[in-house]
Amino acid sequence: MDLNEEQKRRQKDQRRRENTYRKIKRSEIITEEQRENKYSWDQSCTRIEQKRTKTSEIMGVFSKIKTNNSTFFSKTKCEDGHNWWVSFEFYPFAVGERHTVFEGRMYNQHGYWSQSKAVVKSLNDEIGSENNLQFAITCSEKSRSLADTFKDEFPNTKHLKFAQPCLSEMDSVSVFNTPFRYIKGYEKQLAEHEHVLIEEFIDGDYQLFIDSDGIRRQESELLDTFLHYSYVESNGDFVICKLEGVERDKDIKLSGVTIHSRNRSFGPCDHGEQGILNVFKNHRCNDICKNWPTPAFGLVPSAPVGSETKIDIMDILKSDAAVLFSSKTDLVSPPPYENLTNADIRKIEDRPMVHGQCIQKV
Repeated sequence: MDLNEEQKRRQKDQRRRENTYRKIKRSEIITEEQRENKYSWDQSCTRIEQKRTKTSEIMGVFSKIKTNNSTFFSKTKCEDGHNWWVSFEFYPFAVGERHTVFEGRMYNQHGYWSQSKAVVKSLNDEIGSENNLQFAITCSEKSRSLADTFKDEFPNTKHLKFAQPCLSEMDSVSVFNTPFRYIKGYEKQLAEHEHVLIEEFIDGDYQLFIDSDGIRRQESELLDTFLHYSYVESNGDFVICKLEGVERDKDIKLSGVTIHSRNRSFGPCDHGEQGILNVFKNHRCNDICKNWPTPAFGLVPSAPVGSETKIDIMDILKSDAAVLFSSKTDLVSPPPYENLTNADIRKIEDRPMVHGQCIQKV
């Protein structure tokens, strides 16, 4: 009996040892598989991380490649008091004497729903800056102010409206500009941080009515009158020309004017006194302005004017021309420029000016 029990005990111990051995072997096998799996996982993570790094590097390169033309918010406000930024085309739709003009969409601080059509004007021969573009804004403001006065004097005419440009700085310059420059054949190359002008797009039949030399390109008696009026109202200091835009039912919307002034204070397009003379050499007076002063032949009042005498300029302009001209009352219009010598012009210009007209010394 004891022998059988001893034998059973030994067999039980043997089975226990075998079971333990099998468990150990199984544990070693599982551990090895886990180890292999962990190594494979680490390799996978490493490969994924490497791919991510390469992708980030590639995306970093592409992020530096700018695909659109856009500006920051404008540094000056429009006539409605908004600041605008604009996204615009790769190539211009017009190239003028001084500006290359692109079409785009402009947005204010109210976001996408504020979008409207716009034009972007960049300088042709130089990189735009605040200094060399500020003159365009000054010309527009001066023209708008004078147009309001003109409307008060002639209320039954169409209202002259001048687009108000906004000064802005380039934020993004597209890499596609270069191929389009060769395809479309234009010379302007936009630069980073270049300053440009943003204007509202004027829909309609855009025309040049009067150029910067005063030559009439399209018939418009109203604009002929306004040109002459600007010289008279400024007391002979300047003349507004290069009137271009769209004539509509109730108004004429104009853009990009040029002003010639005696002291050349309106930028590089301002040709000074010579520019004024060129304009009036080509200007053809109409029934409204035919008796108004010109730079080559000023009007002379019928009596000496003292320093304290006040004259209403429009009263003078609307009175009888025979009274306003000098003693040569048979002369009913200014003499042609071809009959004036430089000495004559200097002699007339040396006379003191009162409300844009020469005063005869007595």
